[in-house]
Amino acid sequence: MAERHLVLEGTQALEVIKALSSQQRLQILNLLSNQMLSVSEIAKELGQMLPTVAANVKKLVEAGLIHTHTQPGRHGSQKICSRLYDEITIKLPGMEVRPGKDSTEVSMPVGNYKEIEAEPTCGLASETGILGLLDDPRSFYDPQHVFAQLIWVGRGWVTYKFPNHLPHHTRLESLSLTMEISSEAPNYNEDWPSDITLWIEGVEIGTWRCPGDPGGRRGQLTPSWWLDRYSQFGYLKCWRVTHDGSYIDGVRLSDVTLADLNITVHKKVITVTLGNKPDAEFPRGFNLFGRKFGNYPQDLVLRLEYVPLPSPPATSPSTAVAGDAGQGGQGGQDGQGGQDGPAGPAGHDGRAGPALAPLGVRGVGVSPAPGPAGHGVNGHDPGPGAGWRAAGRRPGRGRRGGHGGER
Repeated sequence: MAERHLVLEGTQALEVIKALSSQQRLQILNLLSNQMLSVSEIAKELGQMLPTVAANVKKLVEAGLIHTHTQPGRHGSQKICSRLYDEITIKLPGMEVRPGKDSTEVSMPVGNYKEIEAEPTCGLASETGILGLLDDPRSFYDPQHVFAQLIWVGRGWVTYKFPNHLPHHTRLESLSLTMEISSEAPNYNEDWPSDITLWIEGVEIGTWRCPGDPGGRRGQLTPSWWLDRYSQFGYLKCWRVTHDGSYIDGVRLSDVTLADLNITVHKKVITVTLGNKPDAEFPRGFNLFGRKFGNYPQDLVLRLEYVPLPSPPATSPSTAVAGDAGQGGQGGQDGQGGQDGPAGPAGHDGRAGPALAPLGVRGVGVSPAPGPAGHGVNGHDPGPGAGWRAAGRRPGRGRRGGHGGER
């Protein structure tokens, strides 16, 4: 029989703790560990009064630890009890802290697949009834397939496309995919292995051998209209890919790493495929359970853990100075043409200065521009009034020649 594990935290655990605080209720759970019994049969086994046993069964049902259903008996209907879990983990209150890591999750309904290849036995079911025709692969292309809460395939594969919500300027640290899944047998068969393979972005992550297709007792969430003789629930499995390799439920599965998947913020979708390889030893299909079927109220959940990329080092303009800047001569003033002035003296040699704009010149630097020529004085040759003109100034003839600037 499949092992069932329940994880509780916070206030969810209160009802379960209260239910387990009774010795009589613990005895009932012990009796139901490997069999289903009616309330009267439990009372007989424990040597207790029927009303007492019925009250304790009611408490266990309210806590979600056992499931009951009625069936015809010798003297009318009788209530049949079955245990739902074999192991319970209770997390103490407190916040789980993972320094430096954040995550994003996408929950994908099992019926919202993009491609599928199905061989009988196969079909789809919503929480209210069968969708399409049983064992007819054409039903998987009916528009109502998006409402499926259970899909089963005797042999084949199914592909989903998850939106990539990896934030910009981050690096993927791990990818995990959680699902409730089983193999697919006619009706059900707990000894019915199926080799189920996972591919992400076309890369084979690994193969897990599912032990069977559980039944014999109803799934905790399985709708009442679903027949007892069919598959009831699956196994909660978590596939995980890291920088070190790939795992399923913490057990190493393969050497495939995140680098092999090449998932970056530039990918719009993440493609996930589940199914049987053509050369599988046990290609016995699968059941995928949604949040309204089986034992776990969840769909397919893709989780991305990431860390922010380190910020690039801050850059600043170079402040190294190769030499003192030569001071430019004063350019001609704007206005109408004036009288020519004397030539300025030749500038002294200077060393190259920093290519930075002088303050107050609109932050864009200046460019050399010739001013009007000046006439010589005392027999000196006229020299060009080479001055700096501020960028954006209109050219104009100066009233006097500029002073010769240093080079």
